[in-house]
Amino acid sequence: MTSTFMALFYVNLPTAVRVMNSSTLDLWNFDVDRTLYVLVVLALRVFALFNAWLVVRLIDKWRKLG
Repeated sequence: MTSTFMALFYVNLPTAVRVMNSSTLDLWNFDVDRTLYVLVVLALRVFALFNAWLVVRLIDKWRKLG
């Protein structure tokens, strides 16, 4: 699961960076699609980091059992 989130984040990161670089902050002309895309990419990063943290905890528990 962790590798899936990392792969999705890695694949979508260049497009998210391109969207952030080409966008400007304009509250009257707000582009929901681009904003949601960037937020989804950031959520993938958070899920990947959380899953990595869970894997580290699981490995630590296995070491303590053995």
